[in-house]
Amino acid sequence: LGLFLRAELAPFPGRMDATLRMTLCIALAMPVFMALNVPFLMLSVIMIFFTQQANMAFTLVVGFLMAVGTIITVTVDLLLLAYTFDYPAFRIVVTGVLVFSGMFFFRLNPFLGALGYMVALCAVLSQSVYADLPYPELVVRATLWSVSVSFSSIALTIAVNFLVRPADPRKQLKEELIRQATVAAHLLELHIEGKAAQPVSPQELERVVTVLQQSLSFSAIIDKRHRAQKARLLLAVNNFTRLYMAAANISRLPPVRLPAPVLGLLRILRNEGLELAVSV
Repeated sequence: LGLFLRAELAPFPGRMDATLRMTLCIALAMPVFMALNVPFLMLSVIMIFFTQQANMAFTLVVGFLMAVGTIITVTVDLLLLAYTFDYPAFRIVVTGVLVFSGMFFFRLNPFLGALGYMVALCAVLSQSVYADLPYPELVVRATLWSVSVSFSSIALTIAVNFLVRPADPRKQLKEELIRQATVAAHLLELHIEGKAAQPVSPQELERVVTVLQQSLSFSAIIDKRHRAQKARLLLAVNNFTRLYMAAANISRLPPVRLPAPVLGLLRILRNEGLELAVSV
């Protein structure tokens, strides 16, 4: 448990900025919603939490999908209202089917996940409201309020992510490439000198590879040059990843006196890592 918490809470580039943006979104939404007596403040906080992503391009895509999911779910709920309002048992079955469908898509694909999550969330919220409201007109009004709350929360989150210390995926890609090449060169240097290095865990290795792939994908969304050169950039990312994986595997080996040919190869690999960092 201690190793897991240390790995999860370890400093990582962009974590403080992401925390600042999310805190600012909630701090702006709460007083405005409370001052205007807007219902479903809890829904607003949930929407902010799930709309904000690792970078502004990802946030924009997820926000759009969640808005589409809100429209689809509210439309379905209003159509089902005529059949489920007076039948609690049937309402439970319908809610279960909608939640199952939403969670299926949530686990199926990262993009469809936002859509599926909104379907499940709005289904549970709208179908559970029926028990507390005696008239269908009030249910319709509450359901339409959920649309306003969802859309305003999504718009606020996207605006804050674009205006307050925005996480540009192009910048993230460049910084992560430099960081990986520098760390790889440092690990190789320690092994050349016969010193023990902090081994790179498989979880950390998987995480940095995922960050590179995501940054490349989303940088292509907002930059035409990256889209045109995506094949070349993907090749470069693969080269950086191979170097980092090689250094990570070597870091797990015990420090021993190495023969001259092996030291020569490690020095070549270290120099290539430094050259890659400079070339970025």
